[in-house]
Amino acid sequence: MNQICVTCGGELKFNRTSGLYECASCGKVHAVVGRESPLSLLDVDDKMHAHQYEEAKEMLKELCIMEPANPIFVLRSILASFKMTSTSLLLSCAKTNPSLCSSIMNSEEWDELKPYLSGSHSNFIKDIKRYCQVSIEIHSLSQKIERNKAFLSAPGRTSGSALIVPAKDGENKDGENEDAPDGFLSRLKSRMPKSRQDQIQAKEEAAKAELEADQKTLSELSQEQATLLLSIKELEETL
Repeated sequence: MNQICVTCGGELKFNRTSGLYECASCGKVHAVVGRESPLSLLDVDDKMHAHQYEEAKEMLKELCIMEPANPIFVLRSILASFKMTSTSLLLSCAKTNPSLCSSIMNSEEWDELKPYLSGSHSNFIKDIKRYCQVSIEIHSLSQKIERNKAFLSAPGRTSGSALIVPAKDGENKDGENEDAPDGFLSRLKSRMPKSRQDQIQAKEEAAKAELEADQKTLSELSQEQATLLLSIKELEETL
């Protein structure tokens, strides 16, 4: 809470770095009444880096009394709940963890921070949640791409023979050359209804087209993910 300087009557403002009140007019420094030693954001960060998150949250409550509506105190409290020391670290851990992404997106604590964000920082929470959504989409898409790659690279994968796996180097268990005119595959294909061959070929072509489209989408999402993380880091540093 802002107080009045006893020296000049100027307004005192809390300095989050030093943990002291400073007069905006004469520059005189005042200790916080009732505290034996200053409490600053640096003390909170020391506790968080030591993984003492509950103690850090108690300190943040006290700091919020001395400087209300400070977004960095609210953000630190949210990070302490996730047992992380920075937003960028939290998101880096969530990058390949859909469960953590969902927890971040659904956390109601962001609502406590929202009223204190304005101007260039107004999209901070939106960017965080979008980063998590993109990360979930990337994880799902990557799995889908791997399945299509496995399907198309399966042994014996050729149009019209999708279900056939050669025994060894083009030979069947009897040593026949399966690609020869009288080989096993050739004989099987000749007996396979045309419609069945067409279905297999269509499935392979669809998988190839889907794979190409998904790889393009994955590249675009990865670029968006990187851009969002950079923006979030910059916004966090200027809170």
